[in-house]
Amino acid sequence: SNPQPPMLSESQSRAVADRLFRLAAGKEAEATITSSDSVSARFGRNQVNQNDSRSVTRVDLKVYLGRRFGQASMTQTDDAALKQAVLAAEAAARLQEEDPALPPLAGGGADYGRVEAFFPATAAWPDEERARAVKGVIEAARARGFEAAGLYESCASSVAYATSAGAFAHHEESHADFSATVTTRDSQGWAECFAHDARRVDAGRVRDTALAKAVNSRAPRDMKPGRVTVILEPNALANLLRFVTFIAFNGLRHHEGRSPLSKRLGDKVFSEALTIADDCYGPETPGMPFDYEGSPRRRLTLVDQGVFRQFATDRRIARDFGGESTGHSLPQPNTYGAFPNHVQVAAGNASLEELIAGVKNGLLVTQFHYTNVQDPMTLTLTGMTRNGTWRIRDGAIAEPVKNLRFTQSMLEALARVSAVGKDRTVTSAFFGGRFLAPAVRIEEFQFTSATDF
Repeated sequence: SNPQPPMLSESQSRAVADRLFRLAAGKEAEATITSSDSVSARFGRNQVNQNDSRSVTRVDLKVYLGRRFGQASMTQTDDAALKQAVLAAEAAARLQEEDPALPPLAGGGADYGRVEAFFPATAAWPDEERARAVKGVIEAARARGFEAAGLYESCASSVAYATSAGAFAHHEESHADFSATVTTRDSQGWAECFAHDARRVDAGRVRDTALAKAVNSRAPRDMKPGRVTVILEPNALANLLRFVTFIAFNGLRHHEGRSPLSKRLGDKVFSEALTIADDCYGPETPGMPFDYEGSPRRRLTLVDQGVFRQFATDRRIARDFGGESTGHSLPQPNTYGAFPNHVQVAAGNASLEELIAGVKNGLLVTQFHYTNVQDPMTLTLTGMTRNGTWRIRDGAIAEPVKNLRFTQSMLEALARVSAVGKDRTVTSAFFGGRFLAPAVRIEEFQFTSATDF
């Protein structure tokens, strides 16, 4: 079983912050204290090639001298290390120019709420359980002459935010994530299961789904690119929404006029079938109920039946708009802005089979990869299908096809969502975040080129 020391508790994090502020000798100061214990097994070519166990504690400190501040970071929490960090942050602050717009430190009294995201069973998840899951997919692939690769990770972490003005918030979280790719001579299949409670990770479903997708996508056929109806499985949709939420619902981009939805609050921007929220309090996408400025994180309705309702802000952005922060600040200063990171797409009423049955000529897409932004102001993305793509004819799966590249405005694509699945999955995106997403059907999705695989 896991021999690691536990992550920092609330009392331990508070003690570190109190010592830091005493060492700051009356100067205004702010601290973010993070700790994590993780164990993972990485495998490829039908063998485990890396077992990794790590415990990391990090303290990020800011010391303020009037309208200036300096920063320092450390991975040790003894008094000598903390004192050295205080001196380094003070020295850095003296070299800075004054910032007249610098917000004051968060004070005490904020109601941060509680989020149920930590499960002791996950923090102590036995190595034998990871090994059993990995062994199962490797043996299933080897029995068919295929190769399996993937990762099983379990992790427990904590984040504390504190200021010398009296703010303190603490959050604990755990997760387990098992993903597998099965490769044949001419196909691949992929599956993933993520849960905050490791007991909910269905290793058998991951194994069987990855294997079935690899088998069913063998001998793929050529397909001419063009506009077709697509059914995007949850991970494919999440991959696109990562970019959409970062660009379109980013408060800094709205303030600077760099969002494609700037000055469009209240407009119908997407299909009426789409309702999208950001909710760190939901049981499926729980997260830190405060941000890196000490603001309570608010639930946001980003899109309500296609109508643009809200975007994310931090304290600076909110002040510029004449409101209060929605609690979505990243560590400051940063150039990214504030954006949603606990995204939920409301369920529809169609099963995957019903979504497919409504397509005369189209594609079923498991995943996208190599996705990136071509034009942020039209939300045009480009990327490739991956790990299983099938032709749909007359409401049924016809045959696997070779991977295709898409180049598509998400403003247009999400306005053409014609149906939403009723089953939702917590899934990841390549550039981070967790998404509670269903499968969706989109009309006239544009593919621009084909591949040989």
